[in-house]
Amino acid sequence: MRRALVLNAGASWAAYQVGALRHVVGERRMEFDLLAGTGIGAMNAAFVACGQFEALADLWRRMSVRRLVRPTLRRWWAGPLSGAPQRAAIAAHVSEERLAERGARLLVSTVDLRAGALRVLEYPGEDLPLVDGLMAAVATPGLVAPLDRDGAQLAEGTLVDSFLLREVLARGPAEVIAVAAGMPAGATPARRYRTWRAVSERALALNLDHDVRSALDDAAAATQVVAARQALAARLRALVTERIPDGSDELRARIDALDADRAAPRLTAIRPSRELGYALWRFPRRRLRAAATLGHDDARAALASEAAP
Repeated sequence: MRRALVLNAGASWAAYQVGALRHVVGERRMEFDLLAGTGIGAMNAAFVACGQFEALADLWRRMSVRRLVRPTLRRWWAGPLSGAPQRAAIAAHVSEERLAERGARLLVSTVDLRAGALRVLEYPGEDLPLVDGLMAAVATPGLVAPLDRDGAQLAEGTLVDSFLLREVLARGPAEVIAVAAGMPAGATPARRYRTWRAVSERALALNLDHDVRSALDDAAAATQVVAARQALAARLRALVTERIPDGSDELRARIDALDADRAAPRLTAIRPSRELGYALWRFPRRRLRAAATLGHDDARAALASEAAP
């Protein structure tokens, strides 16, 4: 597997992802063998996986709450909102046929409420239709009814794990582009959170930030382990050559075999360089444009630094 893309959850903050993708996909023309997303990041990843980035960018230029959900009386006890508008937008541009044509694989994060565990759906190959899987991935618990299918009750996986980086790294890509909308990498100024809305949004933002930092820390640790293993293998090969000059080829070959599949992927993390400046659940057009611009600039800076000698 050559290259993977990982997008985290983030509600309206995911406008940052679209700006980053403008540089990654629109300008650099990067293509991906594997794409993964959580929450609305799953929707963004699916559009890219199906070759529909321009349609995604157009959707976000006109984004509002009404383009995602609407009040419903049908099964209101399971959730007061319907995701019908978002479903229509997804179904118009995303399909398993388009995914197959592109030759990409898509990982979609959900949580099975009955089993009490994260469930990652993989396309192509999943029994659950792709649009249904994506709607489960954006079914915010308590607001949108979960998807009932074959004994499972699937909802958005954000509160369990909002960033599928570990899942992607386990599949062995050579390169990973990880776009994590949310809090900036540096310290943020403290303030009081006085309303239930402000408290809930702050708590969710901290959860997103924790998932991203934890996954990136694990990735860095794994890279260090790989580097140490490679250094040890090189030292062993040198010792074998020095101490057993005759017949050392077989031992060196065994050392090479042990280390053959241990290369660390090249990971580029694109994260906000400053505060996005608006609440998670609000979609002010001006702020969304500013977030997209920030994402574009941060992506350009991150990839430029990776390319620098």
